[in-house]
Amino acid sequence: MKVGRTVFWFGLLIYAASFCLVALIIMSPAGNQPLFGFACAFMAFTIPLTETKLALINHVPFTFPPWVLLCIFISGWTNLIFLVTVALDLFQLHPRAVAVLRVVVLSMIPFNWIAAFYVFIPIRAKVTSSGSLECCSFYFRNR
Repeated sequence: MKVGRTVFWFGLLIYAASFCLVALIIMSPAGNQPLFGFACAFMAFTIPLTETKLALINHVPFTFPPWVLLCIFISGWTNLIFLVTVALDLFQLHPRAVAVLRVVVLSMIPFNWIAAFYVFIPIRAKVTSSGSLECCSFYFRNR
């Protein structure tokens, strides 16, 4: 097995494991409750849509500035586009689309960091998720 392929599978394993890590701890009077990576990924996907709906329909002010909502929105799509890219690459379908999606995924990573910095999401799961994306992109670059 090639080294690039090994790094790819290792990165994919770390990426999957990052969804099971505690990414955020919610402080409450009843006790601290963990919020796992999969819940944060889901929230990054739904928060901008909910905020926009509340602002447009109910005339509620945004919780975050619009540019932060855009970063969170792009962060929410990163996982989905990454998984589509991996699936297309593994099944060797649409090589041109895979080439474009690789660049798209790598260009979306800074938006994850901006959203994490602004919303104060602890770094452990974000580092693991972004690090695994980098391992997989190493495979993409060295094919």
